[in-house]
Amino acid sequence: MIEALNLSKFYGHQVAIQDVSFQIQDRTVVGLLGLNGAGKSTILKILSCYLIPSFGYAVINGERTDRSHLKIRRQIGFLPDRPPLYPEMKVRDYVNFVADLNEVEIKNKKKFVDQALDLADLSKVSTKNISSLSHGFRQRVGLAGAIVHQPSLLILDEPTQGLDPLQIVQMRKLIQQLSEKSTVVVSSHILSEVSSTCKELILLREGELAYQGSITEFIEGQQERTLHVEVLADSKEAQALTKKLLESKAMQVESIDSENQQSQRHLLNIRTHAAPHEIVGFIVGHGGRIEAV
Repeated sequence: MIEALNLSKFYGHQVAIQDVSFQIQDRTVVGLLGLNGAGKSTILKILSCYLIPSFGYAVINGERTDRSHLKIRRQIGFLPDRPPLYPEMKVRDYVNFVADLNEVEIKNKKKFVDQALDLADLSKVSTKNISSLSHGFRQRVGLAGAIVHQPSLLILDEPTQGLDPLQIVQMRKLIQQLSEKSTVVVSSHILSEVSSTCKELILLREGELAYQGSITEFIEGQQERTLHVEVLADSKEAQALTKKLLESKAMQVESIDSENQQSQRHLLNIRTHAAPHEIVGFIVGHGGRIEAV
């Protein structure tokens, strides 16, 4: 279990987070939600022992972050929004290197590296230089490095940022698979993204804890609104986009209005608790072209 107790971090007079406390149960997927600047990255760095809080501490698997940071780091896999990769290295060599950094035993190293490459769907590109890979594949290399030592806590900072729609779906499935053995914390500023992968939610607002609990209950407690979004797409693309919207727990498509079957403009009437900018981000992130909201 993870427990944060009165975490605060100050930079001079600037407050990053203040008096934040929460609990996370084992083998759950928890979403850390907040706008940019809300304190998400600060929380993640404190949990991963890369940042010392001004006040408070966290307890991870019975160990305090202010007393056992080296021991805790060995139990954590951390994927930042920009993975620290070495472009000149081959994929397998990099994952091997990270396994060594995390002191994976020699007798287990090949097995653990193979499993990490397989889980991240990198086996076919394991001999390629990282510099030759697309952004999506580089994100997977970073993930393989984060899981190679089989951590009990996996921290993912904006893991779907910059991925194409297919890669986003694959990442979500992988997160669910990883939660069978690890506790997973996923940060994002988009509610619909968190609701697609997480059951529990920690919401930060201006450096303070605004909510912790069931993500379903949080969504149901928000004011519902109907957004009218005009998208540019043919009928097939509009239907595919509608399917993606329906797969999200944060929104429902009430209707699609089109002038005719060949129309390139479609009006989506979306009932949701999410903010308009989150809906726009979700649609654009899944390949939609928005004409008006």
